[in-house]
Amino acid sequence: MPATGLNLIRAIKRNDSLLDIDNCPGVPAQMGKAFYGDWQDDDDETIIEAGRDCLTRIRSLIDFSGGNTETAVWHLDIIGNTHHFVVVPWHKPSQELVYTVFMAYENKYTLKKYINGTTPAPGRGVKGYKDSWTSKQLRTMLNKLINIANLWEEYFGAVGAGNVESIRCYKYTNISLSDAINNVNEYNGQ
Repeated sequence: MPATGLNLIRAIKRNDSLLDIDNCPGVPAQMGKAFYGDWQDDDDETIIEAGRDCLTRIRSLIDFSGGNTETAVWHLDIIGNTHHFVVVPWHKPSQELVYTVFMAYENKYTLKKYINGTTPAPGRGVKGYKDSWTSKQLRTMLNKLINIANLWEEYFGAVGAGNVESIRCYKYTNISLSDAINNVNEYNGQ
């Protein structure tokens, strides 16, 4: 299997241990372990809050320093009503930088249900799961969540209302796509 971002996403979608994650903090914890082979630490946080420099800070946040053959796990932590999710940056063969968003919701839906768009998870498409989000789509999501009230359920599903005061992001180390794919293929939840 070639070491591409899409093949990494396919490996994640075939891994039952990852698909069965049923709580939001488990997604960054287990995805981190699956990618890197060990637990990751939430160090060097970046915080995004509403304000006039919000969009500039979001642009900086989603800038990926990795090359075309690298990826990473980014742990995003919503402050307000707590919710955790993962963003995985990768490059398409055209060298376009894209992202995949992964989440589960405590006592509501698993990662598999999120990927499949199964209620109460958000439906697949614009605000729910898709294999790749453009930079603009991810910026829009984060900006709207921080600056517009009542969008919680649009992006996180029919889980009850929530609010976003700020977003913390922990970027785990860049890793080669080939290593990430191999590690995800071997990951069994242990």
